[in-house]
Amino acid sequence: MFSLTNRVNTRLLSRKMTGCVDDYLLKFFVQKNKEKVEFQFYKHNMICVWNAKGKAEKLFGEILFVMAENGMPLKAEEINQIFFQCIHTFSIPHYKEYCTYLQRLTQNVDVVRKMIDVLSGDKKELLEEAVYQKQMQEILEVMHTSFQPGIQFEEETQESLENTRIQDKENKIDVQEHKLAFMGGFYLTRTAGELKRLLCYKIMEKVFGTNETDGVYFPLRCEGKIYTAVSSFVMEHELLLTGVMADYSQELLEETVSYAKNVKMTQELFHSAKRRVIDDIKFVAFQYGEMFAVLPYIYVVKRMLTLDEIVQELSEITLEDMIEVKNGELHVIAAG
Repeated sequence: MFSLTNRVNTRLLSRKMTGCVDDYLLKFFVQKNKEKVEFQFYKHNMICVWNAKGKAEKLFGEILFVMAENGMPLKAEEINQIFFQCIHTFSIPHYKEYCTYLQRLTQNVDVVRKMIDVLSGDKKELLEEAVYQKQMQEILEVMHTSFQPGIQFEEETQESLENTRIQDKENKIDVQEHKLAFMGGFYLTRTAGELKRLLCYKIMEKVFGTNETDGVYFPLRCEGKIYTAVSSFVMEHELLLTGVMADYSQELLEETVSYAKNVKMTQELFHSAKRRVIDDIKFVAFQYGEMFAVLPYIYVVKRMLTLDEIVQELSEITLEDMIEVKNGELHVIAAG
């Protein structure tokens, strides 16, 4: 397969955040300073992506993804030296900027995003200004420590393994009659670091589909009952959502859930969905390189992977595997 990796070298490094720093504070700091880092690498003929990751991936820290022309070595020591050249330019955003940032997150009008936050137990709490300044100084201190090759995951704890998400059989979050809402269901997935299980849920996402003519909810669209369909496996939270966006009614909720529960897992549907998963991964690899394409899967299984390993695992998934996943408990939900 022709890929961007035939033309460039890529390198992935990560760094853990120490101390009791709020994960949204780290994301905010990186967001405000990342352009300085990325421009510094650009001056060295490299493309860099610097992101902060949250605790959901068991990687509380940062990711540094670097690309350079094929033949140019990408040594961790040199990458760190380029990063360190930027530190003196980093700024601590004003506390009011942070308040605005968190307010935007907590008052998210994106119905699906709000629902994911609730189901994943993702709490965003405003820090007092003194705490904010103290934690920002801690972040600045960590900036002088080196990134390490690969992913530096946190160790699993009993507390982190507990499922804190909503598990009622039916949930309604801020829904109002005849107001825009998401209606459908969700699977509380637990891959336990198994790549095969993870890929089964990715295939299931394609089985449900969105607005394709062979999608599960396309008949509802033809009848003018919905605006759009939504099916998404949120890998960082191991949460598979499927349903529709439309004006809320109990009747439409029940009809949508009926479509989801009664989907027939045929060989044709199974192979089509699997093919789309493979095509998506290869397309991302073609655009940005193999490491970038497999990175979301690495976060979940918590070990390094290759594109070939993922494609091979996909080829070994059977119809029986998918029927087992499909027959798992689908929790009903509506969110406005």
